[in-house]
Amino acid sequence: MRKCLERFFTYVFIVFGLVSSTYADTLTSVSQWSFDDLLKEGGLSYQAPKGWKETDKAYAAVPSNKVLVMPDGSAELHYLIRPISLMGIDYDDPHGSAPNPNEVFPLLFESLTESLSDHSGTYQREYTVNQARDNFNAEWAAASVFTLKDEVSQVYEEGFLIAMHSHNKADAYLLVLVNDVANLKEIMADVTPGLVFEQ
Repeated sequence: MRKCLERFFTYVFIVFGLVSSTYADTLTSVSQWSFDDLLKEGGLSYQAPKGWKETDKAYAAVPSNKVLVMPDGSAELHYLIRPISLMGIDYDDPHGSAPNPNEVFPLLFESLTESLSDHSGTYQREYTVNQARDNFNAEWAAASVFTLKDEVSQVYEEGFLIAMHSHNKADAYLLVLVNDVANLKEIMADVTPGLVFEQ
């Protein structure tokens, strides 16, 4: 029993250690792709939310593939698309098999949240299976709300992240940055339906 536990925790620590390198490698891969091509590769459909405009000048250091802003500057919206086909995990343990890119999505979600949050008040929850399917045509989805690190943005203070995963398709993320959380519910209602997995 003890050996089984040791192997389990060793596997967990290895996977957590690989998350950052996996994410970095994936960023390098996707940076060479257009947003439309990433959507196609990841089996996603996209519809721009009304009232937002595309921009090349983001006020946050986020590894996104498309950025939209509200005209009054009150919010910034980041899309991050990570097709499974572009994920590679370097793994050289002779005693085990490499983690499946289809199975590391919770750790990638945790890693991205950790990289953005200042840890002063992070709240996370997973959608139910039915909610993930009904909202995103996904097999898994989760959300987190947090205060941003100062180095992430000097303009916005709060972040709301939605992550979704579909097997053999992609991990995809919606990140909304705001200062006034009072309007966050209305904003998320506008932008959330715009990114879903194709059936």
